[in-house]
Amino acid sequence: MDTIVQAYIEQGSPASFRKAVERIYATSQGLTTDKQFQLTLLSRLMKLLYPLERVDWTVPSYRHDNVYLTALTEIEEGRYPQSLGSSVFLDAVIPAMILTKGIGVHEYGRALEKRLFTARSLNPASVLPFYLLGTLYELSGNLADAEDYYQIAWEQDSSCYPVGMRFAALSLLRDNIEIACEIAEQLYARYPDAVAIQFLLAESYIDKGELEQAGILIDRLMKQNGDQNNVMFLRIRLHIKKKEYLVASSLLDEIAKKNKVEKDYLLLRSRVLWEWSRNTGEAKKCLERAEALYPRAADVILACANFCFETKNTINGKNTNAFIDALLTQSPRNILAIRLLVKQDIANQYWENAFERAQYLYSSNPSEEDIILYARVCAGMNNWTEAVNVAQAAYTASRAPSDEIITLYLQALYGAKKYDMLNSVIASHLPIARSSLKSVLIYYEALLESNDDERLVLLRSSLLSDPRSSLTLFALYEWYFRHKDYRKASYYLQQVLAFDPENKRYLSLADQLEKLQTKF
Repeated sequence: MDTIVQAYIEQGSPASFRKAVERIYATSQGLTTDKQFQLTLLSRLMKLLYPLERVDWTVPSYRHDNVYLTALTEIEEGRYPQSLGSSVFLDAVIPAMILTKGIGVHEYGRALEKRLFTARSLNPASVLPFYLLGTLYELSGNLADAEDYYQIAWEQDSSCYPVGMRFAALSLLRDNIEIACEIAEQLYARYPDAVAIQFLLAESYIDKGELEQAGILIDRLMKQNGDQNNVMFLRIRLHIKKKEYLVASSLLDEIAKKNKVEKDYLLLRSRVLWEWSRNTGEAKKCLERAEALYPRAADVILACANFCFETKNTINGKNTNAFIDALLTQSPRNILAIRLLVKQDIANQYWENAFERAQYLYSSNPSEEDIILYARVCAGMNNWTEAVNVAQAAYTASRAPSDEIITLYLQALYGAKKYDMLNSVIASHLPIARSSLKSVLIYYEALLESNDDERLVLLRSSLLSDPRSSLTLFALYEWYFRHKDYRKASYYLQQVLAFDPENKRYLSLADQLEKLQTKF
């Protein structure tokens, strides 16, 4: 075999396969038996490894026996080829291609790993060992190593689109949305009609908050594959993101008529039950079923961790820490797990632990949530200067900062006693604010009010804008407690407790208040 053709074949990407074909046709007139074999091998490899790529060269009718072609036939039929050795690159790597069928891990995992390490040492320039090692580790649940190998393969040769797809998908699981979206957009430009890539890009847009663009892609997917559950689940995710819970619930009811045990159904149903109706018991049942059926699925583990943290419940006897440990075992750099640890540290006021973790999240391409958590930790440590600096940078970085960033900035300014700046921010947003933000703005306006009766008027106005505002409800409790109206103080504190029933501080205050009511 021509050594250059062999190098291109071994490199193993769509781009290198095409270079091999060009070289075969360019080197001489006519097709020898050897060249017919090479063209046949290239077409079989392309179809197996890169089904979205067209085989746009003439494939000869090659009918001779060949160990590589026989091995590929076995793989296509779902059988592990055992006739090849591992002293030559293609011998070592071809059997591992069975991983592209999603099989072979449990029976041959160690043997496949050994083959791929051998192949990597025989030809470090090839993308195939990294592609297939990523697949092996992902199928084994080792998401950290899988992501690393996919990233190496993608950076080595971006024409190898499957590794780009999987790298982007695993990046989404770790909330690395910018990378996922960038890759998905590249792939969509290359394969605009590929349903799997449309789906990946729509997922990326939902997570990024670009809901209009996500909606356009989902509408297209619905027209092409509207009867498929995965497309319907994507549509439901979009409705939940837009807080259109009634529509989401109706669509879930339709799916439930056919199947109530799909992973996505259980996860999305639990979200609607918890986020919309606050039905903790039914949401817990959905997650317990999901965890029992899909115990190693990263999205199930994360959903259980978040639910346990928010509700102080357990799922099948496991608490928040058990699920966080499971996530970090799969991927030690899992940003979502680390973020949840920061929230736990904040809730427990473990400020040193919280600062170390929050600083890690903030130091590398932080999301809005990472910025908010870092500023909250700084505030908790009474480092109001840093809290203001962080919040102000986020606030001024956008012409239209989010409600969450505005709220963070208000908190930091109030804590730092920068009251003039606080008044200015309130005045600039109050006339156009939506109800939830309006409630926060009026709440801080109330805190600045020196007249006690006027403060009460403002707090009531804040509560009218958002009856579920824990900030305002607690401020009303404090107002009535100071004025020794313990019955009304209890009324507002009980509402605060309804949103956070396990909060030790609130429980202690409720106990203190009950004793005072008994006394008076």
